[in-house]
Amino acid sequence: MWRRPLAWAAAVGATPLLCRAHGRLGLPVPRVGTDAYENDPVPSQTDDDFVCRHLQPNPNIQPPRVVAGQTLDMRWDLSAAHVGDCAVFITYDVEKPRKAQKYVKIANLPDCKSQNEQVVKVDVPSVLPAGKAILRWDWKALHVFPKIEWYVQCADIIIESTSVANVKDLNGFSIIEPPIYPAHGHDGVGFRDPWSDGSTAGQPGFYVTGPACVDATLNQCALTSPGERGFTGAPVEPECRTVTVSDGDTPASIVARAGGAATWEEVCAMNGLGDCSTLPVGDRLTIPPCEDYPVPRRPGGAPLPAPAPEPAPAP
Repeated sequence: MWRRPLAWAAAVGATPLLCRAHGRLGLPVPRVGTDAYENDPVPSQTDDDFVCRHLQPNPNIQPPRVVAGQTLDMRWDLSAAHVGDCAVFITYDVEKPRKAQKYVKIANLPDCKSQNEQVVKVDVPSVLPAGKAILRWDWKALHVFPKIEWYVQCADIIIESTSVANVKDLNGFSIIEPPIYPAHGHDGVGFRDPWSDGSTAGQPGFYVTGPACVDATLNQCALTSPGERGFTGAPVEPECRTVTVSDGDTPASIVARAGGAATWEEVCAMNGLGDCSTLPVGDRLTIPPCEDYPVPRRPGGAPLPAPAPEPAPAP
């Protein structure tokens, strides 16, 4: 019965001694570089620094190439290995302000102190398209529960991929507007209590807090899928699948990006395109089958008029 008070007192009492020795991302090399100290927490989960601590890439660091569908070597160096959970995100919005960047999550790393200073192989979702990107690593330290300490680093990478997905179709989200995590261990879905029955996997109070991943089958992402205790409600998959038309798209490329779920003729009919040979760049096309979007629509989104009823037969 005395375990929690003793553990709590030890954690809180030790905190001042550890304030200059928390943790950071080591691999891939973050924007701060390899030698500078950046192990302290950021102010809150709504601060711009919780997106990325640095506005621009480090010109002295060569971005590593990451291949979609393969694995990425990661390492975090926690000089004070606090209890808590880590996660990994990707954005292609390399030129946008931090709060405007849209991310997708690719990995949950629960109890990340258990893999401290080890090379961890993270599966890179095959759906990620090619391009310059930012990899974001965060760590929610729970040793002062119900308060949370927030750690983050970003690393610039180049993704190589054969995916035909459009970045706009990845259902990305802002990290801080709205925030993807509750501010406190008892707010909303909260966080697991590491000094009670949430200390280790398998206990009734163990869960992971955060948004869903772009691929729930990889990297323990099922832990934050919709319906799980720690799911924060973002991102929410659209009820019907859509594909945004980009410059250079063809009917064949739209069908390929939709995974072959429908023919081009079916896509054209569902969206009410007046000319199936013309693709309206910037439009978001709904992909059948889609029970919640049964009405064919003309370009611009207005429903097409219903067909006139047939005249009743003469008596």
